Amino acid sequence: MYFNVAVANVFVLTAWASGAFEPVFIIYAAVLVAMISNITASAYVATKTVDATISVSEGFAFVYRNSTRLGNMLGLWELIAFFMFMGWSMFVTLAAFDSGSYVVDMLGARELAASKGKFGGAATMVDAIKFFALLMVQTIAVWIAGASLGDNADELLDFFNHYDDNTATVDKEDASRPYDQVPSEFDLLFHAITTAGAWVLYTFIMFAGYYFAFYFAKFYPVSETCDLDGFEASKYSGINAALESIPNGSLAECKAQMKTIFDALDLNNDKVLDRCEDAKFLMFANNGDKEYAMNYAGEANLPGLQKYCHSMVIDAFDQPDEGDQFWT
Repeated sequence: MYFNVAVANVFVLTAWASGAFEPVFIIYAAVLVAMISNITASAYVATKTVDATISVSEGFAFVYRNSTRLGNMLGLWELIAFFMFMGWSMFVTLAAFDSGSYVVDMLGARELAASKGKFGGAATMVDAIKFFALLMVQTIAVWIAGASLGDNADELLDFFNHYDDNTATVDKEDASRPYDQVPSEFDLLFHAITTAGAWVLYTFIMFAGYYFAFYFAKFYPVSETCDLDGFEASKYSGINAALESIPNGSLAECKAQMKTIFDALDLNNDKVLDRCEDAKFLMFANNGDKEYAMNYAGEANLPGLQKYCHSMVIDAFDQPDEGDQFWT
């Protein structure tokens, strides 16, 4: 677990230092951390299962044979439990790759679709936080289930290796009491119920984590209450000229232009560009493409808009902004 936290910290700090801490990056980083964590949990369960099942000195048929019919099948009951645990591990591995592929494919498709229009984004910061939270819930659920199942493997699986003799003996003072079954039948039945019950519980925790993340991991369009048909093109008439002038100016001039652009986009003057306001601008920028505007509109504030100046102005590197010097 500490390794996975370290991986997450390295990615986040590297992105922060390089200025690449974008919503899409956060989602991709969360997918990577979730996959590494889930596969690690899977390997832990598999390792503990093999360690608890395989022995070079205990649990061999020549020790427990010639007992009861049920006791003679002791190795089979252990094998069934073994495949239950290893099957859990295999499912988690497949689910980790499948859920990771689902998010990556969905995000990649959105990036491609967003690039076909102007000024649209594949994900907002709210989307990034949502996907990050969902993937971490999935990761924590798998980790809790995997750690619990692996730690219980000794008690649930190694039991069979030690239950290897005297399986036919009824050790009761009063032999006349009506015991219809020998001890091995009681013991193996009760232990099978305990093993199956623990496996079902931990599997439910793991499955619930995957289901919760999968069910809510979706991108949603702008609310239908946003009247995109009522946008006024005149409000955005000067934006194209302002954007064209930015690469030839200074960093300070770019930020001033971004302030002018932001004021034009912020229709309700609340200092926040919400998705409805951005969708109306996208309607203007993409010739009334309503579907594009509804699905790829984003959210921003003025500092968030001004940071793009560092990639738009040619000599921005030679004009450092004191407020952006993270290391000083």
